[in-house]
Amino acid sequence: MIAGTFSLVTLVVSVNQFILSQEFSPAGDFRDRLEGVLQFRKDIEDATSVPAAPTAPSRLLTLLATAIHHRANTLATALDDHDDDGSQTRAVRFANSVADSTEQIHESLDQTEETAFYTLTTAIKYDDVWQLYAAKHLRNDVPSLSEETIQNSMI
Repeated sequence: MIAGTFSLVTLVVSVNQFILSQEFSPAGDFRDRLEGVLQFRKDIEDATSVPAAPTAPSRLLTLLATAIHHRANTLATALDDHDDDGSQTRAVRFANSVADSTEQIHESLDQTEETAFYTLTTAIKYDDVWQLYAAKHLRNDVPSLSEETIQNSMI
């Protein structure tokens, strides 16, 4: 019994040291990580036009989803008077798909607890890779879009 306890204590201490060794890194590494976080928050503030990004993960994701939803609606309304009906239809379908995805984020965050785990799970489920691909494809395929439309929307 005593030998088993010593083995268990040794194993626990070793695992703790391994985990804590990641936290005991040089001060320059922490400075770089902090600067990265601050730059990320600044980018969010610039993209969403808010004075300060929220600190709670769920509120931050909600802010991003709201900004994306707004930009999708801006794109759809900007293309109401577009000359090319095929391009307009594709762009409006894309904008509606993005708006639906952001509404799912809002619904998911409203139904769950406001913990970092549920927020991360919701963010992982969001299909941003497809949206980036579709936005780039739309931008390259519809050259008649104005710079103002491109800047004010998501593409």
